[in-house]
Amino acid sequence: TRKIVCEVLSEPDGVRLQRVWHYAPRVGHYVLLEEIDEARRLRGRRELLAIEPSTLDWPPVARAGPAPLRPPCKRADTACRPPVATVSRGSDRCRPGARIGVLIALLAALTAAAAPATEPPGHAVILVYHHVAESTPRVTSVTPAEFRNQLDHIEKAGFRVWGLDRVAHALRERAPIPDRTIAITFDDAYASVYTEAWPMLRRRGWPFTVFVNTEGVERGYRNLLTWAQMREMSRGGAIIANHTHTHGHMVRRRDGESKRDWLERQELEIRRSEALLTEHVYGPAKLRSRMLFAYPYGEHERELRKLVERLGYTGFGQHSGPAGPWSSLQALPRFPVAGPYADPAEFAIRLASLPLPVRRLSPEDTILPPGDSHARLEIVLDDSVTVPRNLNCFATGQGAIPVERTAEKPPTFRVQALLPPGPGRTKYNCTAREPVSGRFYWHSVTWIRPNPDGSWYRE
Repeated sequence: TRKIVCEVLSEPDGVRLQRVWHYAPRVGHYVLLEEIDEARRLRGRRELLAIEPSTLDWPPVARAGPAPLRPPCKRADTACRPPVATVSRGSDRCRPGARIGVLIALLAALTAAAAPATEPPGHAVILVYHHVAESTPRVTSVTPAEFRNQLDHIEKAGFRVWGLDRVAHALRERAPIPDRTIAITFDDAYASVYTEAWPMLRRRGWPFTVFVNTEGVERGYRNLLTWAQMREMSRGGAIIANHTHTHGHMVRRRDGESKRDWLERQELEIRRSEALLTEHVYGPAKLRSRMLFAYPYGEHERELRKLVERLGYTGFGQHSGPAGPWSSLQALPRFPVAGPYADPAEFAIRLASLPLPVRRLSPEDTILPPGDSHARLEIVLDDSVTVPRNLNCFATGQGAIPVERTAEKPPTFRVQALLPPGPGRTKYNCTAREPVSGRFYWHSVTWIRPNPDGSWYRE
């Protein structure tokens, strides 16, 4: 059961409410999305309630906010019972799978939860989209309806939408960033950004960034933006930014290629793209480059980050987590939004996330040599920030993986999946729940592993 709607009697005012719960499978929680009173009005009070998979009494008492309400479901049979917990019996009515009017209006409560016990450090959640379309691969797509609902949620939950250049400048200068600030980006310059996404963003007056790999645009590929469309959007407030010329795997060296030749080739990729953007977009639109760069496929390593820094760019990956004071300015994290990551409840959880204060990662680079199957990660946290004692980490295709706390000062953790990662990209997502608000501290690492013979996998 993914949605549960319950009718309850609140205490002490005696008003009958409808409560809507939604199951977020990747974090294993039911989350309270909204309360609606008898007049069908959305209640002004917002709470975040969540249930751990091991909890027996469902749902728990509110963890924050005004005086808690009585548990919502007091009567349930097997069909109404959520899959991770039991429900006590009583006289109230519970209806599984009930239709929710406008889902995103109900989701607004999730990210309007109480603030953490201490003010979170300045940070921003950066979203990365690719296609906004019905017929493109689901793994890189949201539908126009999903995108519209996500924008509705962002607006109704009270988030600030900043331009990516403003976020990058604030992080670089250690300037304040208000809590609940987000930025919206698109990779690869697909045509649906212009036909589907831009009209919705323009109506709200929200800034966004499109990272362009310029070779396909030069060749006139029909599924990509045109130079004219980019100029029109940039005049309307969009940022058009660098995503290399050919969209190759930057971490890969050709057979017999020296380190110097490899880095020169990657520099040419960036410079060629920048020159074309200047010729076709920045110059005609009388704009300047914002010097923002996104790594194709989110793949990067130390020498590439140094190159991006030397060329004067702020760099962006595709590893999950908020961008905060501990993030590298040459590899800022972004949350991918597509496929299963477009789930409404999970989208709300990611928007509300907090940066895990990672002081140091070891190894610094996560490209595994062909014979290395360990993927062992050490995470050292900044002990000037109080975070929950335990981390929970998850690996692509494996679910929860072992985490060992190896030191108290500074807090240090060793993380290693039970199974070695296969060829390709494997993510370790590590989170810790803030106990007052229920928001998640979040950090992600992407391992890159070639085939056992040293050759590179196909995308």
